[in-house]
Amino acid sequence: MRKKITSSVFSLFAMVFFSSQCQASPISIYGLDVSMSIYEAKTELEKRDFTCSTPKQIHTFGIHSACKNSKYQENNYVSIFAETGDAKKIHLIEIDCAIIGTCDYSHTEVYQMIVEKLDNKGLNQSGFNGSFFCGRGDDGDVLCVSDRGPVKLERGTFGKSKPSFD
Repeated sequence: MRKKITSSVFSLFAMVFFSSQCQASPISIYGLDVSMSIYEAKTELEKRDFTCSTPKQIHTFGIHSACKNSKYQENNYVSIFAETGDAKKIHLIEIDCAIIGTCDYSHTEVYQMIVEKLDNKGLNQSGFNGSFFCGRGDDGDVLCVSDRGPVKLERGTFGKSKPSFD
């Protein structure tokens, strides 16, 4: 009986430990990522002296909050978009290049800097998407950069189960 209890406790510990190791870890830029709610992202930016608009519904695009910081002279915005009816699901974060200091670099240079910052983990399947150079994270989220433009984090398939062809 004691052996069975010890075995059950070990199994439970292993399940908790390994499930926590396998949880999604989204790409994070400037302290923001797609696992946050629009309110958590807004709070994070306000800690960094940004002034953010109250999240509100815009057309059919969903919920939007725009954040600005006066210490950046131009193009000083972060835009956060969440799914309509669910502020807990950010689907797009746009961070202007002036905020993260990438305006003077090409999209490939910016992308490479971010890959190095992430220690080469979490980005694969890179390529062009219109005028943006994009890569998909291991957990399905998408990072896109453009020449002298914003860095975008998109939800992509983050939090969704991967296809099974079995």
